[in-house]
Amino acid sequence: MTNYITVKSTEFLSKYPAVWSDENIENLNLDVDDDGFDFPTNLDPFTLDIEYKHGEIPEELEAFISGQFFIENIEQFEPFKIYFCTFFDAREIYFFEWDGKKLKKQVDEFADLIEERDDLDDDITWENFKDGNLDDEFMPEEIDDVIFPKN
Repeated sequence: MTNYITVKSTEFLSKYPAVWSDENIENLNLDVDDDGFDFPTNLDPFTLDIEYKHGEIPEELEAFISGQFFIENIEQFEPFKIYFCTFFDAREIYFFEWDGKKLKKQVDEFADLIEERDDLDDDITWENFKDGNLDDEFMPEEIDDVIFPKN
């Protein structure tokens, strides 16, 4: 799965410096060009050097976790399907899908995804997921929660 999103313009990314600062683009090895960008698979506040209170969504990540980042800029996006990992409360994986008409969201706890897999080391698997290596078997077959447009 690729986390590259094709857009009309990437200028709007400058409104989100907690992720798309020059430093984070380099540290997270993100590709950003005129026609699109890599959405980071690792939005762990610790990795991004964001201070937060355990159990509370860091303000800098709220737009991504809630989906507002996508909703506010929806006219920019071509269809996409992306995920990212974060750990402000529990290790969670957020999935977003935009088909050009509906934006859908799903959140899975990492522990729930791998609980049946005794052959996997939790920490190594989590690091792999954060690095963009989420195996297809862990991808949701269908995402049902439509967050845009609201009915």
